[in-house]
Amino acid sequence: MPAGDLSPPHPRSSSTLPSHAWAKSEIMSTLQAQAHIQPSLTCLVWQKLEEENSDTFFAYNAMVRAKDQIMAFNYLVEQQSRLMEKIGVAGPPDQLPMVHGMGL
Repeated sequence: MPAGDLSPPHPRSSSTLPSHAWAKSEIMSTLQAQAHIQPSLTCLVWQKLEEENSDTFFAYNAMVRAKDQIMAFNYLVEQQSRLMEKIGVAGPPDQLPMVHGMGL
């Protein structure tokens, strides 16, 4: 199956990162589900590619970690926004009410 025929297992909402920045586990599960390639084979090929292209994989893994951190940050910002709306707080942090001497 051509690589272009594969689709990510989870939709990505971040438009600033490439959609191909998948974690190894996402790639393994996608190849197994869509191309019926056993994870052990994917793992072996991945290992060989990492050995031959260590700099590329170092950069790729950093990009995957950054993508995951951005997604987690965006989730937390969304949750904070919902909580602030729920308690009726809006505006910059310096305008937030004080609770026990600390800003919310």
